[in-house]
Amino acid sequence: MGVVTAAGLLAAAAGATPPGTDQGRPSAASRALKTSLTPASRIAVLLNGDRVQVGSTATGAPTLTFLGAPREKIQAVRAGSAMYVIPKSLTAVVGSTWDLALFDVTAARPGGRTAVTITYAADSAPTAVPGVEVASRSGRTAYGYVTTASSRALGAALATTDAESLFAGVRSIVPTGKAAPRTDSRWPMHTLEVRAVGFDGKPAGRHLIFVVNTTDPGKGLSAVFTNYKGVGKVSVAEGTYQLIDSGFATRKGVETGYLVPGPEFIVSGPRSATVDLRTATSPVVSSNPWGEAAFAMTALDRTISSDSITNNVRSLLFAAGDTPILAAPTVGPLHGEQSIIRYDNWQTSEGVAKRYDLYGKASGRIGSRVKFSFTNANTMAINSSFYGPSDLSTSLFRVTLTDASGGVGASMPAPGPLLERRVSAVPGTYQEGEFIQSLDLETFAPAGWFRSFPKPAKAGGTLNESWGKAPLHLRFLRPDLSSQDLPCGACVAGAILNVITVPMSDNDPMHIGNLDPVGMEMRGSYVLKADTKVIASGNGYSYNPAELPLGTKVVSGTQTGVRDGGIFALATSLTTQFATPLAAAFPAPASENCDLGDACKVVPFLSATYSAKVDPTNRLSKGKQSIGITVQQVGRATPKGVTSVKAWISYNGTTWVAAPVTGSAGTYAASVTVPSSAGRSASLKIAVTDQAGSTLTETIRGAFLLPR
Repeated sequence: MGVVTAAGLLAAAAGATPPGTDQGRPSAASRALKTSLTPASRIAVLLNGDRVQVGSTATGAPTLTFLGAPREKIQAVRAGSAMYVIPKSLTAVVGSTWDLALFDVTAARPGGRTAVTITYAADSAPTAVPGVEVASRSGRTAYGYVTTASSRALGAALATTDAESLFAGVRSIVPTGKAAPRTDSRWPMHTLEVRAVGFDGKPAGRHLIFVVNTTDPGKGLSAVFTNYKGVGKVSVAEGTYQLIDSGFATRKGVETGYLVPGPEFIVSGPRSATVDLRTATSPVVSSNPWGEAAFAMTALDRTISSDSITNNVRSLLFAAGDTPILAAPTVGPLHGEQSIIRYDNWQTSEGVAKRYDLYGKASGRIGSRVKFSFTNANTMAINSSFYGPSDLSTSLFRVTLTDASGGVGASMPAPGPLLERRVSAVPGTYQEGEFIQSLDLETFAPAGWFRSFPKPAKAGGTLNESWGKAPLHLRFLRPDLSSQDLPCGACVAGAILNVITVPMSDNDPMHIGNLDPVGMEMRGSYVLKADTKVIASGNGYSYNPAELPLGTKVVSGTQTGVRDGGIFALATSLTTQFATPLAAAFPAPASENCDLGDACKVVPFLSATYSAKVDPTNRLSKGKQSIGITVQQVGRATPKGVTSVKAWISYNGTTWVAAPVTGSAGTYAASVTVPSSAGRSASLKIAVTDQAGSTLTETIRGAFLLPR
């Protein structure tokens, strides 16, 4: 897990991509999956101490999720591959005192901190700088670091003192070693003078304005700050441009958000252009029958594409749900794509806990009013159940709504074992979830991680889902877990074998799990073998392609995992062993999304999923009951040729008792008689074989809690 701060990297707490052989050439979608299989891949600490989670869709578009509601209004701008997230309390010093690059939450900054160079306004200026740990000073120059602790301290200072006063003695804070900007010599370049006018008709200083070429994305994006009397200057190539301004300002005595895409204009020589907040006259509003959003995101999305290049600028405003938002109507030509996006979120805990994640998108020209209406007909009801620890106060439940150009969401603690949710189900959008049973907000180390991949919600439908329900077990990745590209979980082509295991998965068929991290290691390991030769092994889960020796007959693997301690009353350890003759491999159907080439075959490894009647703490009831066992084969909807399914249960961790198994065609049940607690937990073991010679043995120690 790489952990970054918006102004400095907190490095890498847990579980980077698992080691192992790295041969073969998986596709871009397959490589991007590494992040998807890593818990809480990037958590960024903003300069005011707020936390956001930065992710990406399968297409590489970024997603931004707040950990709880932001403490103040937030302006965020995605420009190309960068995402700048700026708290309103710091708007006055962005681009003047604080360099814009220090607000980029997508930047990778190894070492746990960001090195910065400070230039003071005078020799007599105090050495201490809010938000920076100063290491050394000589005259008007100092060197230091931005860290999580310094960001929290700056947030506390901003609660009582404005940013201009805090940094009155500082001229600039920039990343150490930042390269000077360069112009592009491929085209004639001209100076563009950008003017900003506020709601009051006066010059508006300290605005961050993006300059977008609307006909040739190859000419890139520029940013300019109107830091001097509402004026800024930037060098741009000849072409057609648009100014995009967004943020918050006072209008008629009310703090108002604005999204202003100005009219397009041509640059053929030195000239000026103006962005005027008074043109923002179109209210952006939403309605629903359930209540008022605790916080809302409103965004302007502009995408300019050519045959080979795409530029995207997305301006996002985060504020309380009742904050007025105004957009500028479209005037004149409109090249490329344009959308207004709205996301409303809130969660209640009175009576039955409820949560709402509502997302709408209106594309095309902006008219006199933009309204989003959320109803039962264009949303889906989801009944979410949370299992495992009885205390979920340190949990984090993330819901993200995405479309082709990115996504937004919110993370909040699960309010209890049951949560009634409602999510948007408009065409072209996807909903996904992530549940971390306990997240350390100092180290960002997750314990107990589960994920569902992006899927469209069904308008007017209902979905029941369970998170963390026992027993934890191994799955192979399945492409149908997502509506976006996921690769085959076990495929071979020529001498290249790729096996993707997802250990510690829960009971829900649409979820995956993962191992818990400790420092830079994951609490588990994998081994892959070709006959008796180890071809890949390492800490974590199996992911990287491996090379098969000539003449390999049987491929096999072992995956282990451990979860215990902390909030977990149930200590669980997993050992899964699987083997299949290569002769059993069959041509990969298109649904398997194999990225190893036309000769790709599926290796039909056996696996199993389980079901049992347990309470929210994963405790079995006393007496006779059955444990469901569903046998699966990679690449097949229904397993073929299963010859034997056996099961054993242990109530003391040492003595195993055979559990009679009944069933057929992949669906089985093991009959057990559960005693009162002879030990703290019950363990489960199964063994499966099929006609092709495949085998599966899975041992889950601490599968369930026993009744008291």
